[in-house]
Amino acid sequence: MRFVIEHRLSQDQQMGDILLKEYELTQTAYYEIERNVWTSASIFIVTSLGGISILATIREHSWANLTMVGGIGLASILVLLAWRSITRRWWDIQNVHLYRMQELEAELGMWKARYVDYLDKSRILGKRLPARPASEGRLFRLDQAITYYSRARVHRRLRLLLSILITGWLALIVRELLLTVPSSVWQAILRFFGS
Repeated sequence: MRFVIEHRLSQDQQMGDILLKEYELTQTAYYEIERNVWTSASIFIVTSLGGISILATIREHSWANLTMVGGIGLASILVLLAWRSITRRWWDIQNVHLYRMQELEAELGMWKARYVDYLDKSRILGKRLPARPASEGRLFRLDQAITYYSRARVHRRLRLLLSILITGWLALIVRELLLTVPSSVWQAILRFFGS
């Protein structure tokens, strides 16, 4: 009988070790995605701002400059849109990692990711969320201890910044187009659409 109990405890310990290792790997993958998003964001944002700043200083408006600004601007917009799609995919995968971390925490009796998820959801809704009786006291104490908690709006702000950059590129292309094309051509276009 003692052997059966010891064997069962050994199996439970092995399973706990396996789950803990999976938690560590999942957490590492989660933070690696976060690092990839912000590393790529810093590259694309700084490059776009630099490109817009440099091309906005062009004083000579010619067909060659219009072609250059238009080509670089459109290529930059396409790259930013592709990057946005990639980061969306990364964030979707990251959400799966977070969900698995929460599952593993529940099995292992851990709380870190579950606390963050609870605070995110409760602050979005503006009220305490219902909890299981076993975790009610824990979450109540968390609410009392964390009086200020900034909701997770980072993705929204990054999308806003991306929209601003794309608008900047479009404005630069339109500006160069307006300053390069002779006014007689614009008048002819307006007459054509006006009649």
